[in-house]
Amino acid sequence: MKIGQHSHALEMLQDEVGGLMATGDYLCSEIIQEKDGSTMLAIVIEQQKDQTLEKARFEKSRSETWPLQDEVWAYQLSVGLRSVVSTLRKMHSQGWVHQDVKPKNIMIPDDPDEASLTHLIDFGTARRDGAVRTAHSDTIMGTLGYILPETHGCLDVDLRIRDYWAAMVSVAYAARLIKMGKLDIHETSFELMDGTFFVTD
Repeated sequence: MKIGQHSHALEMLQDEVGGLMATGDYLCSEIIQEKDGSTMLAIVIEQQKDQTLEKARFEKSRSETWPLQDEVWAYQLSVGLRSVVSTLRKMHSQGWVHQDVKPKNIMIPDDPDEASLTHLIDFGTARRDGAVRTAHSDTIMGTLGYILPETHGCLDVDLRIRDYWAAMVSVAYAARLIKMGKLDIHETSFELMDGTFFVTD
């Protein structure tokens, strides 16, 4: 089965590749001409040896030290967030949005001195949408818990803000400032570390 025979799959692949290329986070690209006249775009990216922010958080949760008392981890998170936001700004400047920023899609180096190399992965839901605004829709893209609260009400929301919100929530979660509560499609709740809750509905 060739992907070219399935326009939806091809469109998704084009969006994923386009989103990645908008970040500039690849080594090189090349157009390959096949004998049958078809063309392929080859992109070379660096092999990922880092761990996801989610896995890093899990490792840190084994420690009895409050995460933000660990100055090295706090530094890694702050520099990592800056790096992710910088990547998002590059995408947004070209009209692209990621739409699924979360700890599983953020790679953070083990070495604190390389925290600035923190980067986004998984551009499967990326799309280019011109003015990057959305009108009322019954379709919500992204992962519950990291979606901007206004999105649940199907309000007109700047998609760029969704990306930034998800990046900030991801880092707050990694810092154990919040932990995810039980979520459904209409409610996002966070349990704060002092035991209180706030709910957006």
